[in-house]
Amino acid sequence: MNNLSERRAFNLGLWCGIVLFVVLNVLNYSNSRDCFLNSEIDFLSGDGCFSGFPLLMYNGGLASPNGSNIIWSGLIGNILIALVFSFVLGLIFNFVSSKIFSRRSPLK
Repeated sequence: MNNLSERRAFNLGLWCGIVLFVVLNVLNYSNSRDCFLNSEIDFLSGDGCFSGFPLLMYNGGLASPNGSNIIWSGLIGNILIALVFSFVLGLIFNFVSSKIFSRRSPLK
């Protein structure tokens, strides 16, 4: 029984970490999109709207030739950081779950 509960706890921690990073990046992206609406951007200065958590992975600058660019090193870095963080969070959930289930005494 402990093995199944530990696996579930690990999966819960892993998915919570991944969902947390996705939500933070979506919120960061939506806030950066608002900078186009709320501020004046000088086309020649290279100012723009950047998004990504914890590393920058999107440049929405109007001064760039394509209008917007994906920063691939930031995207790959964010994916790696999210996976490592989620794995560690899963291990923490697994550890806490094993301590909780080991303290329970079976009812007889």
